[in-house]
Amino acid sequence: MVNISKSYGQLNVLRDLNMNIMPGSITGLLGPNGSGKTSLFNILLGIIKMDAGKLFINHDGKKNVDIGSLPIHQRCAENQIKFIPQNDSLFRNLDVQDNLRAVAEICLNRREREENVENLLSEFNLTEQRKTMAHNLSGGQKKKVAICRALIGECRIMVLDEPCSNIDPITIEMIKDVILKLQLTRSITILISDHAFENVLQIADEIKILSDGYIVSEGSPQTIVKDVRAREKYFGLNY
Repeated sequence: MVNISKSYGQLNVLRDLNMNIMPGSITGLLGPNGSGKTSLFNILLGIIKMDAGKLFINHDGKKNVDIGSLPIHQRCAENQIKFIPQNDSLFRNLDVQDNLRAVAEICLNRREREENVENLLSEFNLTEQRKTMAHNLSGGQKKKVAICRALIGECRIMVLDEPCSNIDPITIEMIKDVILKLQLTRSITILISDHAFENVLQIADEIKILSDGYIVSEGSPQTIVKDVRAREKYFGLNY
């Protein structure tokens, strides 16, 4: 992301923001409310347009492919950028299996659909819940189904917004294990934001602090918590 800027009227949300994410890494994007995290996510996904700047990814052996002008569906289908929103966004009146099938019908040919769905149900221990309606799932199960849907077809970049919100501590540990497994077994590049920042610190390779419209500090979890600028802008001086 190079010199990304975004304003809403007189409100400058992002100001010449520059951010680089290493392929296959888990990057935590942290910042106070109103710092521009949601706008940055939406620009990456193609939901909103940036006012200025460039957005590049490495894809199919090609470096610095400019995707800044691509619509949402192309970023998802061609560049395999997937999003897990804070609200799980499942089809509430479909069961687990049909939630996956609904996406598979768009992304895969007929022969691949059932195999892909069955493999994901097995991998994420959801086989017994295949016929459970989405609105009857626990918070943790909903998160897992949402992740499964994002993995239908191909996924190279996964963006997760508040994956640890509104779930109990045991389920949070399970979700962190799932995220780490995605990195380890699938080499997915993961960008994650969560106000429960200690969970992000535990699994991220790198942390970036967004404040005042730009990245004010970045580094490993071990170094970022000691950084004066990060503590001033986000963690608090007494952290």
